Amino acid sequence: MEKIHTNLKTVIVRLSILSVLAMCEYLIIKNLIINGEHKNGAWVLYFLSLILTFLCVNIIVSFLGVIKVDVEGSLNKITCYRLFSKRIISDSDIIGYYASVYNTRQGTTYGRIIKTSDNKIIELNPGNLKDVSRIDDYLNGLDIEFYGEKRSFYPFTSGL
Repeated sequence: MEKIHTNLKTVIVRLSILSVLAMCEYLIIKNLIINGEHKNGAWVLYFLSLILTFLCVNIIVSFLGVIKVDVEGSLNKITCYRLFSKRIISDSDIIGYYASVYNTRQGTTYGRIIKTSDNKIIELNPGNLKDVSRIDDYLNGLDIEFYGEKRSFYPFTSGL
């Protein structure tokens, strides 16, 4: 059985960024709404609050992706674990896969997008998983078609 574990480094960094953004959001809301400090430049703080809220939502959504994968070749299945659920995919349900490209500060990394027979996709993101490329040998051994590169559906993909 092959396991692809959670990338704890990026998860901890995102949690840290989320806590800083939440504190900034709290301070802005406290000064604007609770203390009632409405001045001529208050629209800037409202706009900043909106941007911070959008960033927080993106980070929270990023935690809802696949965080662990178990590849069980002898049982012909792949198990994808999310934060609150897991999905077992049979080898016969996989019709193809894509490589998704992520340009980061450290260079270019690649994730995988697995397409199933019921037209659903499972994205294996390098922001949540340590070594996504380890699944390639398994998929190539099954003669599953490689569709090329595709844009990621994952939020916050430009700055993993």
